[in-house]
Amino acid sequence: MSSFIDNFKTKAAVVSSKTKDFVEVNRLNMAIVQKEGEIKKEYESIGMSYYKCYANKDSSTLEQLTAGPIGRIETLLDEINDFNVHIRVLKNEKDCPSCNNVVTYESKFCPKCGYQFEETTVSSNEKPVETIKCTNCNEEIQAGTQFCGNCGKPVA
Repeated sequence: MSSFIDNFKTKAAVVSSKTKDFVEVNRLNMAIVQKEGEIKKEYESIGMSYYKCYANKDSSTLEQLTAGPIGRIETLLDEINDFNVHIRVLKNEKDCPSCNNVVTYESKFCPKCGYQFEETTVSSNEKPVETIKCTNCNEEIQAGTQFCGNCGKPVA
């Protein structure tokens, strides 16, 4: 009976972790949508600046008027890229550089084109999963877990 309970607790810990990741992915996706809305406003600003220069027959000020919005667009696109990288880490995914197929992070070969991935190391944008040892049974568990999935004891 205790192995059933231990198994249940382990599965519950996995579900809890996956739920946290799911919530974080949704939060990041909402942030991306918000950033895309900001980019659209910057595009509109560029269009209005362009039209003003056209209407006044003065293209000499166009670069000055659009430099700010263009810089903000580049910053927003960088932020969106960072969010997408974070989402990929949470989903345990990476892109095949040969065919752009999405594969699991641990994949050694792309199932679509056969590309062989190099040995992967955690980049500065990705953080490894932190683990700790249960003080009761010495099982390695994910940091932030409330209870050990092996013995069920509260994590100190």
